[in-house]
Amino acid sequence: MYGVSTETFGVACRTVPSLSDWQLDLPGIAANLDGVKVVFVCSPNNPTGQVINPDDMRALLEMTRGKAIVIATKPISNSARRRRWPAG
Repeated sequence: MYGVSTETFGVACRTVPSLSDWQLDLPGIAANLDGVKVVFVCSPNNPTGQVINPDDMRALLEMTRGKAIVIATKPISNSARRRRWPAG
């Protein structure tokens, strides 16, 4: 969806695929930061539900400090209701 949004506004979009465990590819992101103004991160990932490792998120914030704005979204948890499942 972020790609569609950037295309709508005529903004170039770079995509860095996630790793096989759906975590951030920090070296891949670092290699693509030149000229980037905004980094979008979706956690939990849609549709997998995988949550970004907090240490990786901190590393992302550190590598983008003074270079780009990081927008972190959490669309699944905003719309989902928590349910208590029976133990066992």
